[in-house]
Amino acid sequence: MPAVLEATGSLADRTVRPETPARLRLWTTLVVIVAVALFVATSVLMAQTRRQVRVIGDDAAPQAATASDLYFALSDLDA
Repeated sequence: MPAVLEATGSLADRTVRPETPARLRLWTTLVVIVAVALFVATSVLMAQTRRQVRVIGDDAAPQAATASDLYFALSDLDA
């Protein structure tokens, strides 16, 4: 059992070394991962916004214009 603990301990020591190049690699990896995550999140949000704007332009605006025309036509009939 102590051999397993020694092997695990040395593996952990090699993974997280206090040396400057290892720290730089770790920080660089973390920064790249965060940047990629932000890029993906921004892309998804922008795609959703673009889809919603398209719905407004294609469906809602023409319906509003038709409703407005109908309102004015009915007002003219009433007069």
